[in-house]
Amino acid sequence: MPIKGFFVGLSLAGTGILASAVAANAAPQWTSWGQVTQIEAGWAVDAAAIRHSSAGVVNPSGCSTTDYGYMTSPEDTGHNWFHAVALSALVSGKPVALLIDGCFAGKPRIISIKIVP
Repeated sequence: MPIKGFFVGLSLAGTGILASAVAANAAPQWTSWGQVTQIEAGWAVDAAAIRHSSAGVVNPSGCSTTDYGYMTSPEDTGHNWFHAVALSALVSGKPVALLIDGCFAGKPRIISIKIVP
């Protein structure tokens, strides 16, 4: 962690703002290549939870729920494309990598997805 973030964390300890300070400094991260193993859609929103076979969960923003993979957000442009690519990968067995940034519904949020042709 950069020194600046370290001092910010110390000065905010106990205020409940530490998680926000850490999340604000986080950069988007790609998962390793892996298979889509499960997709769950719904919950009265146009979103999907996607489980991925890569080891560990990439969670650069420190999201609270890490036991159910990743989540798309209905507020993100292109989220329907993410669903289509994930479904195609699940059906075809093609590997994907997910770009993760922020959280949605407490889960690490997918902001991009790439698939091997």
